Amino acid sequence: MVVNPDTASERMLAMQQRTEIFPARRITVLLVDDQVAMIEAVRRMLSTERDVDFHFCRNPIQAIKMANQIAPTVILQDLVMPEVDGLTLVRYFRANQATRDVPLIVLSVKEEAHIKAEAFTLGANDYMVKFPDRLEVIARIRYHSQGYINFLERNEAYERLTAAMKQEQTRAKEFAALSEMSDALQNCVSEPDTYVVIASAYQKLCAPCSGCISLFRQDTGRMNVVTTWGDMEVSLLDFQQQDCRAICQEVFHPSASEQPNYSCLHLSQASDGSSCCIPVKTQGETLGVISLRCQESLQLNKFVGMKEAAIFRVADHYALTLTNLRLRERLKIEAIHDPLTGVYNRRYMEESLEREILRAERHQTNVGLIMLDIDHFKRFNDTYGHDLGDTILRELAKSVRANLRAEDIVCRYGGEEFIVIIPDIELRDLLIRANHLCEEVRTSVQILHNSQTLSITISLGVASFPEHGNSAQEALRAADQALYQAKKGGRDRAVAASTPMI
Repeated sequence: MVVNPDTASERMLAMQQRTEIFPARRITVLLVDDQVAMIEAVRRMLSTERDVDFHFCRNPIQAIKMANQIAPTVILQDLVMPEVDGLTLVRYFRANQATRDVPLIVLSVKEEAHIKAEAFTLGANDYMVKFPDRLEVIARIRYHSQGYINFLERNEAYERLTAAMKQEQTRAKEFAALSEMSDALQNCVSEPDTYVVIASAYQKLCAPCSGCISLFRQDTGRMNVVTTWGDMEVSLLDFQQQDCRAICQEVFHPSASEQPNYSCLHLSQASDGSSCCIPVKTQGETLGVISLRCQESLQLNKFVGMKEAAIFRVADHYALTLTNLRLRERLKIEAIHDPLTGVYNRRYMEESLEREILRAERHQTNVGLIMLDIDHFKRFNDTYGHDLGDTILRELAKSVRANLRAEDIVCRYGGEEFIVIIPDIELRDLLIRANHLCEEVRTSVQILHNSQTLSITISLGVASFPEHGNSAQEALRAADQALYQAKKGGRDRAVAASTPMI
């Protein structure tokens, strides 16, 4: 017969996987008999069977207790014993939870049809007359044991499948709750709008738990409880950050009712139960803390551990949402454009650069920087006046914006210096873009002054994150040094920063 090697390999793999899930079970025999001769006879019969463990009990009163301890795969019991009738013992075995389904073979000195019938009626699986043949004993033990082992494995497989299905159902519910929360947070236009969304998310994920949200206020330097849900009790409506162990330790912090001195000071100690705090953080900055409390009987640590990923995902998502909302609010309050040139101001440049660098770190991309200023700008101001200088700045800004993509960010850095932030661009392409800007300004920017046409040139320094620095400051410094080299080299040119030595 020719065996397909692929089929054989698949079969071996399946057997290996099955062995990992269901470790090989040994056959465990329990003999209940008061006769020493019978015990020794069965022991000798099984002595050569390497996968069979043999146990015996001479006292039928102790048989149930012993069976509970050794978990036999088959029970052999005598029909006639002192103190307890054999058929009564069969009834006891079948009434006992641990031995209810274990195969049971009744041993008797004679063949009696009505006794056999009663034994089978009470739940016996087999009947043998003493002293049986060795091969017959081994065959029956193996047959019944293997059937029982298969029964146990089927039950275990069913339990595993049921647990897996419940876990998948839980994950599906968690995913739905997280998706719903994400959509709701995107529609929030202010921080108070987010409180209901986060409370609802935790109520769905941790239904038995109550909770509260506390956020850090810059004006007071304290944490402020902004909302609660369920029967959550707090001892302080506002508190110092050091009153919360989760903030101090910068990690998830659980506490149990049996350790009240270890609980956070801002949570009420009056009610029974266990609590935990989850920091709301982004980029090392603590924005707030989410506190949950459950009844002690629910074993909060175990309960939260099962849903840890979802619980922390809500906190992380909330941290990003708060950061975005606060940035949006700050940009509304502050002027983000330079009033003279119409491009973004330095404050917006700094915020945008930090944001683009964080995005680049997440997506493993680059951020390009071009720092430029006008050659001999002071000479224009001194010769033609500051009004003409302002006109030059406006025309330069217009030209630079016209020659960049819509997603590129042009900012006035200060005086005649400008910064261009170009996301997701390689250094080679960035330098090409800078040279194009240099040429466009030289040939296209022309200013009329008293019937005289004036033209300007610019010098540009080019740098890229993370190639020229691991932070915004380092990248800006590299671009500034490259700009200095462009000026030193004769102006009206673009120079790329040199790669730092490692």
